[in-house]
Amino acid sequence: MKFGKIDINLECEKLDKDHWELPEVKIEWTERSDPIDKTVIRSGGTSWRIKSWRGGVYPIKDPMRTWAKHYGKRFGNIEFNATHYRIYSPEKMAEWASEMPADFVFCPKFPALISHYRRFNNCEGPTDDFIKSILALGDKLGPVFLQLPPHYAPKHSEKLTTYLNNWPKEIKMAVEFRHHDWFKGGEEAETVWKLLSQKGIGAVISDTVGRPDALHMRLTAPFLLVRFGGYDGHGSDEKRLMVWCTLMKKLKGPFRMNTVEVYTKPWCGFCSMVKRLLNNKNISFIEIDVGANPQLKQAMLEKSNRHTFPQVFLNGEHIGDCMELYDLDQKGLFDKLF
Repeated sequence: MKFGKIDINLECEKLDKDHWELPEVKIEWTERSDPIDKTVIRSGGTSWRIKSWRGGVYPIKDPMRTWAKHYGKRFGNIEFNATHYRIYSPEKMAEWASEMPADFVFCPKFPALISHYRRFNNCEGPTDDFIKSILALGDKLGPVFLQLPPHYAPKHSEKLTTYLNNWPKEIKMAVEFRHHDWFKGGEEAETVWKLLSQKGIGAVISDTVGRPDALHMRLTAPFLLVRFGGYDGHGSDEKRLMVWCTLMKKLKGPFRMNTVEVYTKPWCGFCSMVKRLLNNKNISFIEIDVGANPQLKQAMLEKSNRHTFPQVFLNGEHIGDCMELYDLDQKGLFDKLF
């Protein structure tokens, strides 16, 4: 991975550290689902056509056409970089899938035609072709990987937002942000971050020494895709990987992402106050307007045992209305609850 790569000959002091650590994990995924009972961890590279692996990963005398099978025996997944440059036929994708073990997964990279050249404009045809291609991987299809161009800033996000809203929910996706402004907390950027968390779209975490801001640790989906930029066996590689191993041990096992639902009605000042409070606390939530649904409105009033809106639920449990939430905040109990 060249993104955030430093020149080891000029900036070696950035690698020669005794202690490495990761920022605090922030779980922001708000889409409701069952608890995650088991965490599966896989590792892999960007390609199986790495010639320097001959004699190591691959038997020295085996031809390149056999390398895919050898790769599948060593690794659990692949960041499938090949699809960034070409949309392959479903037949070819199915052929590659057939060469891999049953539990192997591909993470195909979005075609540059969509993300870099057309920049999400007039790309319905290529998108349909890409989806048809990757679905041929069958059960071996993992999250697809949308890498934004380095110059693609939040101010350009209108077309991206439309594209994400139209992406099939059944196909997992993760977005890699590269422009610095995605990590500065601006309104345009946070609008997209919130969309990811609401739709369960992942945000790729890039652990690359030259871009510490890309190590954002924001989990917006029930899966995590990490891109690790190493330095050809430099001593720091193992130290940094061990930090990730420690984190994975903490994440491994049953856990649930917090789901915050805010039931509102139109033209309600109290509803606006609650939404403002949650936004100020950087708490992602799903807003559900009951104004056009009398049955839902009555059901929520009965479930909350209240007579007005908004009503706020955390993981399906009622926690209060506007005044009750502000009272929790005044008593210093709000942050502990979330």
